[in-house]
Amino acid sequence: MWTSVADLPDIYENAKAVQTERQNDRFRRPLIRLWDGNWVLRGVVTQEISADFVWLLNESCTGKLVLPFDYYLAQWAIATPFGNPQNIHVTVDKNGARWGVRMQEAVVKTDDQGIVTVELDFLHDYEELKHICLARGSLVLIRDADGHDVEVPIEELTEPGVVLVDGQPYDASASWSNGVQQVSTLTTESGKTLTLTPDHRVLTPQGWKQAQEVGVGGLVITDHGHSETVASFESSGETEVFDLSVPVIERFIAQGVTVHNCVWSNPLLPAIFQFPKDFILAGPSVVCPLL
Repeated sequence: MWTSVADLPDIYENAKAVQTERQNDRFRRPLIRLWDGNWVLRGVVTQEISADFVWLLNESCTGKLVLPFDYYLAQWAIATPFGNPQNIHVTVDKNGARWGVRMQEAVVKTDDQGIVTVELDFLHDYEELKHICLARGSLVLIRDADGHDVEVPIEELTEPGVVLVDGQPYDASASWSNGVQQVSTLTTESGKTLTLTPDHRVLTPQGWKQAQEVGVGGLVITDHGHSETVASFESSGETEVFDLSVPVIERFIAQGVTVHNCVWSNPLLPAIFQFPKDFILAGPSVVCPLL
């Protein structure tokens, strides 16, 4: 197909329109949402004082969200049950990319003018890829291709499939290895044993906690929402560990215990997003460089 000189003005105008739309997309406000530890939406952030979410290629990044002290989401954040920051998550959606993080701490601050704010500090979910994992041989409750509900060693889940949580089916990724790491074994009073990295999160009546934080005598949630007491938690040396992703509910059942999944279905997923280096992630108040 040949382009004549007469076509050049139209081509130029079309190119300018595309450029304008891309610029508008870069400055369009993202969707910022806060979730509790069970991934129940607690609200859409609309009154932030500032927001700063940095994205680096295949690395754990930090985020900061500053809210007015009297904003209802700020009040909820500082009143999280038992002061457990692992019960708060934020997702930032922008142009098809999602920045998901777990809160590290919430701090109430007062500036020189007496203005009180709540500062929420986050660490990107990619950090979870580095640590939280289950030992080779951990049995995951799935529904197989024939429709049977069975338990399969996590390392054998080499293709995407369906896991069962509280009797309901959910799509899941294939599992992947995170190498050899230090692990511990959690044993419940009924005899359930789960070998995992100490910082892998398990569900408790108070929300998600690292396994090492539950402690002997603490409670963990098993399938169908039942709770069991932890009878022991002991170091078990080193072994190869695995994880998988369940996008809808972010959890699965392993060895009869409800455990958190990894957020990404592919550890390299952040690398596939292609945006300009001066991509605006958090509106006019913040410029977030990518890659």
